Amino acid sequence: MAPYVAKAEILINAPIDLIWSINLDLAKYKEWNPFIVCVTNIPPQLAVGSKITLHARFSDGTKSTSQEAVTDLVPPYMNASAGGVCRAVLAYKYSGLLPHVGLVNGTRYQWLEQKVNSGTTFYRTEETFTGPGAVLVPVEQVQDGFQRHAIALRDRAEAFSRT
Repeated sequence: MAPYVAKAEILINAPIDLIWSINLDLAKYKEWNPFIVCVTNIPPQLAVGSKITLHARFSDGTKSTSQEAVTDLVPPYMNASAGGVCRAVLAYKYSGLLPHVGLVNGTRYQWLEQKVNSGTTFYRTEETFTGPGAVLVPVEQVQDGFQRHAIALRDRAEAFSRT
């Protein structure tokens, strides 16, 4: 069975630390994110294992709610072996009923990368859906949502970076 993949990437003219803080400020997603329009059940301190609820809105107006569990939370760090590149990772895994019974699995990764002495950060996000129910995932709509999320993240970070 072929995997079903949604992904997006964008170059952002803002420092990695600023983008990281925007991406982790889940309570403010409703202010700027046209795809993940609300996040609920946010713990006081986000950590690996934290459970959150994402409320998504697809471009056709359809809404979806999903339970997620944070699997990776790596703040910006300097990777000297990669030629002085600063990287960060946020990932969360679909943890509702469908993955529990083995129908659909998916983990969304969001990577940030900034070269030393660069004012720009590369943002990339990807989620691969697997399992017998993956064929029912609206991958094209998720893809569109990821692209809208990336553009909105860029716009917010660049606006804050200018102030």
